[in-house]
Parts: sequence; C-alpha cells; structure tokens
Amino acid sequence: MRKSNTNELAKQLKAMRNPKLIGTSIGKVTKTNPLTVSIADGLVVLTEGEDLSVCEKLKKKKYTVKFTWENGSLTANISGETASHEAVTGSVTGQTKGTEEGEITIDPEIKKGDMILVVPSADEQSWIAVDRIGE
Repeated sequence: MRKSNTNELAKQLKAMRNPKLIGTSIGKVTKTNPLTVSIADGLVVLTEGEDLSVCEKLKKKKYTVKFTWENGSLTANISGETASHEAVTGSVTGQTKGTEEGEITIDPEIKKGDMILVVPSADEQSWIAVDRIGE
C-alpha cells in the first residue's frame, strides 16, 4: 500500500500562506547616504527612500535662533525645518538692549557600523529607522 503525502503537502501549503515575519529588529548601518541598514544577518537590506523611512531624531536638522534682550531679560526664538519654539526665556547681564541671530545644526552623526532599531509595517514591506542603539 502506498503512503499518502497529503499531510506533508498540507504543511507546506500552510507554511507558504503563513510566512515567518522578521519583526522589530536591530540592524547595522552599512551606508550613511542614503541611510542603508542590514538586518536578519545581512539577508535583508533596507534603504532610505525605498523601503526605509527615518525618524526625525536620526536626521540632521538646522535651526535659526534669534536672541533678543532688554533690561536683563532674554528671549530666544528658534525656528527650523521641523520645529518652531517661541519665547524661550532667560536672563542676561551686560548690555541693556540687543538682538543677535545665528544658526544651530543638530547632527546625530550616524556612522557605518552603528546599530539602529528598525520597526516594520504590518506586512514588512516598509520599515522605520527609529533610533540608534547604545554604543
């Protein structure tokens, strides 16, 4: 009598319909521009602008800061690409009145070899680079 392969075929069909997902992962930066992260022991490579989105925390940002002071009171207005903060206040000694404007750049300095937390969409067709993992 011949042995039936029906159970084995059913197992294989089930595996095809229910693939194992990778899930939230820690990946290694392989390139910084565009940000490219390797996960699953190098089997999956994610590239910014293709299948990888990057949280603002990992992006370089520039802000304009305008300081105004009068009679010992200091106000700083900060504006930029991703945020605007009005009326950060403090105190100043010296000159009684003035204005100064400058630029601040905040750069997370992502480097090749850094470890990055990446979170997948439900179908793992796109990913989000969330943050750098400690050094």
